[in-house]
Amino acid sequence: AMEAVIADSGRAVDAEMSFTLANFFSSFDLKQSDAVPLSQLMGGLALLCRGRKSAKLSFAFGLFDRNSKGHLTVDEIFLFLRSFLIVLFSCCAQSLELSADDLTDWINDTSRMISENIMERQWNLGKSDVTFDDFGEWYNDGGFDTAPWLELLDLNKWAMDGQNDA
Repeated sequence: AMEAVIADSGRAVDAEMSFTLANFFSSFDLKQSDAVPLSQLMGGLALLCRGRKSAKLSFAFGLFDRNSKGHLTVDEIFLFLRSFLIVLFSCCAQSLELSADDLTDWINDTSRMISENIMERQWNLGKSDVTFDDFGEWYNDGGFDTAPWLELLDLNKWAMDGQNDA
C-alpha cells in the first residue's frame, strides 16, 4: 500500500525503501488487517520529517482532533503518543529483540500511562480534554521527564551510524 503512494509520486521504489515502508505499515497494523488509520500513520511518520519539534507535534495533534475543536480526549492523546512510539520503535534495532506482542504491549502501556498522566493534570485543573497549549504546559512543567523520548522529534538528537560519538 505504501509503495503505491511512493510510486504515484514518480519516485522509484528500491528494495531498501520497500522494506522500510512495509516495516512502518506493519508496525501500525496492530490488528494485522492490512489497514491502518491514516491519522496514526501520518502522525507517527511526521516524526521523520524536517522541522521543529513543536511544528511536528502541532501537525500530529491536529490529525487526532477528530471534531476539529482544538482539543483531544484521553483516547485521542493515547493515539497521538502511540503513533510516535510506534515509529520510534520501528527505527530501533533493539526492538527486534522483543516479540510483536511484547512490543505492542510496551508501546500501549507507555502511551496509556503518559496519556493518563496528562489527563490527571487536566482533571486537577477542572478540564476534561487537552488543547495543544495544555499539552505544551504539561510537557514544560515536567512532562519532559515522563516522556523524554518526545525529544527525539528533534532529528538532530538522533545518533546515526557513522557519526562520531565525541
